[in-house]
Amino acid sequence: LRPRGAAGIEPYASRLAADADALIEIYTEDEIKIVVAGGETQGAWKMFGGVHRPGYSSSVDAWR
Repeated sequence: LRPRGAAGIEPYASRLAADADALIEIYTEDEIKIVVAGGETQGAWKMFGGVHRPGYSSSVDAWR
């Protein structure tokens, strides 16, 4: 994301220019996409934070 901030693209430029101790959002809600599909024995995924919002999820079975 640093190259986008250095190029002056917002909101990355504002985040890059923020104080070292300022709290910033790394990603906006519309930039985060998660797909969860089951059926594996050792299925695993990682996430560093999030909130489920109604209307932002879809059933994989409905796509079949």
